[in-house]
Amino acid sequence: MPQHPSMTLALDDPWEVVALIGLGVFLRLILPRVGLLSGTVRGTIVEFVDSGLIALLLVFCIVRPFVIQAFYIPSESMLPTLKINDRILVNKFIYRFRDPRPGEIIVFKAPRWADPDAPSARDFIKRCIAGPGDTIEVRDGVVYLNDRPLDEPYELERPREDWGPRRVPPGQYYVFGDNRNNSNDSRKWEDYGTAGGAYPRPGLPRERILGKAMVVFFARSAPWSKSNPWPRLLRSALSYADGSEASAEHDTKGEVLAIGEQARAAP
Repeated sequence: MPQHPSMTLALDDPWEVVALIGLGVFLRLILPRVGLLSGTVRGTIVEFVDSGLIALLLVFCIVRPFVIQAFYIPSESMLPTLKINDRILVNKFIYRFRDPRPGEIIVFKAPRWADPDAPSARDFIKRCIAGPGDTIEVRDGVVYLNDRPLDEPYELERPREDWGPRRVPPGQYYVFGDNRNNSNDSRKWEDYGTAGGAYPRPGLPRERILGKAMVVFFARSAPWSKSNPWPRLLRSALSYADGSEASAEHDTKGEVLAIGEQARAAP
């Protein structure tokens, strides 16, 4: 989910947060010395500044890094589930206790092979489609997980090109965009060459996953309606065509990569 330039103060840059906290501290220090204000007014303003500083420290030092963070959608890769300029809340806490499951929409730091021209790793959002040990394939417009067709009502349109089968290596995940024919996802990350050797079929390393997208809290792209309410929870269950739920238990006996290959491939 790459970030677009904006004229607003998004507070994505740590220095913006530091500057804002510094401004609050500066105001806190000089307000008691402003003689033009009455004691009551000064006390009210100081209390307001103190509350703001505490809120900033809680949000940017605890909540945002470890618990929950807001993101916005700048591209069409997750249509129709997520539209351009939708605002979502991402749970950054849940994957400290369990692994991502197929069907969940996840936010992650793009690995080098996904975004080779970017000067630094950007945030992407995709749907987790397979985990370690799973076999994934696209055939005749249908996605097969472990040789069973998936029921995917969230797709914008069926994929036009066949792909796979691929077996997901240990410690990695494969991700697809819901806009299957216009998405930079695992199907396009193959055969990424690195200095010192090639890394075949790179997936998404577990350690690069930031969290699970939970809810759309502001749908800027469309007004509220009964058919498209917001806020709304994001669908996470992945089902096979026969209606049974895709298993979250993965066979970890996947393709084993040498430690040297993993090190060369790491961004």
